[in-house]
Amino acid sequence: MQNVVENPGDDKYTKVKKGNKKVKEILVKYKAGQELLQKIGFSLQDDQYVMTGKVSVSYLKGIRLDMQGAYSAFQLENSKK
Repeated sequence: MQNVVENPGDDKYTKVKKGNKKVKEILVKYKAGQELLQKIGFSLQDDQYVMTGKVSVSYLKGIRLDMQGAYSAFQLENSKK
């Protein structure tokens, strides 16, 4: 998502391979991760997620900030255990 935000209109960042190690570990193995990809405009086509619709950069920036906040809270909570 960061690449889409930083490079709007660059087709290189509108496709994500489902088998990509990092994508698989962070997103694809979780139902919520797959749903997130769909909510931000990606759809599954064969072996990759493709951004099919126009999504505003400001919308993606907002989601990215929300995710960073949630991840920070998650890390903080788990560091207490």
